[in-house]
Amino acid sequence: MLLGICNQRFTTPRRAAAGFALALLLAGGVLAQRLPIKTYTVADGLLRDIVYKIKQDSRGFLWFCTVEGISRFDGYAFTNFTTADGLPDRHVNDFLESKNGTIYLATDNGLARLNPKGLAGNEDNPLFTSYLPENPKAKSIQVLFEGESGQIWLGTSDGLYKFTAAGELAAVDLGDSSAAITGIASIIKDRHGTLWIGAQWKGLYRLLPNGKVEHFSTENGLPGNEVSVLYEDKNGRIWVGFRGILSSGLCLLVAEPSVNQNIVERHYTYKDGLPNDWVMSLLESSDGRFWVGTAGGLCLWQTVGNSVCKIFAPENKLNASEFWSILEDKEKNLWMGTRYGVRKWTQYGFTTYTEAGGTKTTGVDSIFENATGELFTSYNQGDIRSPGRFDGENFNFVKPYSPSDIGYSGWGWKQTVWQDRTAGDWWIPFSRGLLRYPRPAKFEDLAKTKPQIIPVGTKPSEVF
Repeated sequence: MLLGICNQRFTTPRRAAAGFALALLLAGGVLAQRLPIKTYTVADGLLRDIVYKIKQDSRGFLWFCTVEGISRFDGYAFTNFTTADGLPDRHVNDFLESKNGTIYLATDNGLARLNPKGLAGNEDNPLFTSYLPENPKAKSIQVLFEGESGQIWLGTSDGLYKFTAAGELAAVDLGDSSAAITGIASIIKDRHGTLWIGAQWKGLYRLLPNGKVEHFSTENGLPGNEVSVLYEDKNGRIWVGFRGILSSGLCLLVAEPSVNQNIVERHYTYKDGLPNDWVMSLLESSDGRFWVGTAGGLCLWQTVGNSVCKIFAPENKLNASEFWSILEDKEKNLWMGTRYGVRKWTQYGFTTYTEAGGTKTTGVDSIFENATGELFTSYNQGDIRSPGRFDGENFNFVKPYSPSDIGYSGWGWKQTVWQDRTAGDWWIPFSRGLLRYPRPAKFEDLAKTKPQIIPVGTKPSEVF
């Protein structure tokens, strides 16, 4: 039924072979890949299944921002904070642990600061202290960001603000074009010290270290002005995700964006392979892989093939859902906040390979690595044993040419299929002996390569 292996995020067959040395169970056909993913929902103690943001603090706790408050996870259980504990609103949109250790929460009714020594319901020593801007249109805080100097920036429902030393929320002037921003969805600072601000209706703003503000919109090549997420990758490239009625897809900006020019190097949409045109989250993990969370599932970016995204099988629960947030924790596990709970993709969990496409098998009987480091397994396909080669993601099986006069060949136990490490010949048992296939030019050629029939009792000198 299953073949379980320790998942090391293998990218080549040679690297994969080390993982198969840890195989725990051999039973049926190995075709479809099931990833080591666990889902957490309200049934596990999470406040609500819709999770907007996931953040990890300096002590390793994970914080999940939900539509009913915020949940803290210690790896075993959830601790929940709601309006009953003093949160100014049940909608928590973002989490920030500042450089001095202070925890701030962005809510739909202002900024909340957590007092770790406070008590819920205690007016003299409250658990949460709230801060509101003078502008009532800006009371919904969407995103939080802290710069190198410790300055905390807030993206609100009506423009950009900063948190002052006096504990006030002060509006930041982004120029004449910011008169009708209506909302800030994302804030990042690039390697040049420039602050990028993604507006929900007005495109992009860039706040330079000298205080100069630049504005980019559809006039600069953006596919729309409804920015949802910004991200700078390890090569310094800026990615812009869009989500809205008039804006969609994912843009890669040119290396040196400048006003009065087209700043988009490439625009990707559903036609290029994105699961959905609404882009909600972006992450480049420590292994260099680029992840795109959309309203229709998770995308693992790829630069080969006709699609920019690797598509995941339904059983992995990485599609047909809104992926609001993606985080890599200190142990290199991936956490994803979705409409239907939190997904945890364990770095060192077990990846399972199962039957797929209606193919029926009767037992995995071989696992081996050939001389060039390619990994193979085999199973009984009825009249002959079929080897499968691992491509880093799944097994591709070939049914070898079967002579009509050999009878039933699905016989034997343990290592019943093998490739000679010296000559590269393939050896497959049958009920009256062995089939020896001369090394084919390509693995797929086994399907048309006629074997040497070696009956039981044949002397080695008659074979070699």
